[in-house]
Amino acid sequence: MVNYDLPWNPNRLEQRFGRIHRIGQTNPCYLWNLVASETREGDVFERLLTKLEVENKALQGRVFDVLGDIFYGTSLKDLLIQAVLYG
Repeated sequence: MVNYDLPWNPNRLEQRFGRIHRIGQTNPCYLWNLVASETREGDVFERLLTKLEVENKALQGRVFDVLGDIFYGTSLKDLLIQAVLYG
């Protein structure tokens, strides 16, 4: 699944991903959140990170990381090739 429009609420990211499993997906699923830095989406991404950090503290570390790693300086083409080749 590829997200290019991030919601303000981190729970919605989990809901989107959960829908894939509810429709019967049996293979491993991957979630990609595409965000350009220094954009409105980048601001939303930073806000989501802050909200997840607050939730993680409140729930003693029991919050699933729906955002994953940030890759600066790597082209989208290279990231997609790596995802296809290496999962």
